[in-house]
Amino acid sequence: MQVISDSERAGTEVVFEQENEHWIGNKAINIAGITEAAMCTRLSDYYDFPARRTVGRLMRQYLDEYALSALELAFDASHLKLLENNEKLFPRAVQRVAGLQAKETETNQVQWADEIFSAITQVREHAGDTTAADEFAGVIKTQGLDAVIDRVGLSVPRQGREVAVRFGLARYLKDAADWNGKLELLARPGDGDLSDPARRHLDEAMAEMVDGAAAIMELLGGQPDMGTANRVIMKLAAGRCPVPKKPISPIEAVSGTLARHALPLTRGVLYDRAALEIGGRAR
Repeated sequence: MQVISDSERAGTEVVFEQENEHWIGNKAINIAGITEAAMCTRLSDYYDFPARRTVGRLMRQYLDEYALSALELAFDASHLKLLENNEKLFPRAVQRVAGLQAKETETNQVQWADEIFSAITQVREHAGDTTAADEFAGVIKTQGLDAVIDRVGLSVPRQGREVAVRFGLARYLKDAADWNGKLELLARPGDGDLSDPARRHLDEAMAEMVDGAAAIMELLGGQPDMGTANRVIMKLAAGRCPVPKKPISPIEAVSGTLARHALPLTRGVLYDRAALEIGGRAR
């Protein structure tokens, strides 16, 4: 069900939407009523940050159920297969994105849907080859992001290097089972100096993770009220988050990473999160 607003000032927009519920175990899982989606014309586009952010927002309930970022999902063959086998949730998600892409380009939705189904099959097949990814994850764990970028540069053809680094980073994050654990893992490579490419990969991974309310709630720990929580989020974005007396999350490490490095995507997501909460429109 949709409620549409149509005005000369704002144009046509969806102001309320309720999707049919689908169930995983005993829990209802919906796709979100997103109103824009990244345009993917090449297979590599499906691994880029705009596509991952689209998946993160569209599939937020599904990803939160399994504590997965969109980056991890893209390189997890078993989860991709599980999602594809969901005969209600998966087709609705694809059709949602295909419809938005068709509207943006004034083209055929069926053609977009066919291309997405085909691309996801290719993404899943690539995700099943984990030998090099496990090696790259080990390099990140012991030597950092710049070391894995160097390793990939020596062993992977140029056109596949970005995907290879992301595959290694996704496997590296598998060592943690919850959002706090994953954010702590992301903060570790930010302890020292980073090259621009390493900083970009870190920024993308952290930004998509804090784009979800569940990850932010875990990171903030207990806050007395929403106003205090929003102030903490804004201080965190600026890298000036006060250290809790008894921290129950890696918020100090994440704040330190934001203080040391220019991470514009992560900062922007955090500031947007505070603005949404203040406006009463939490995503």
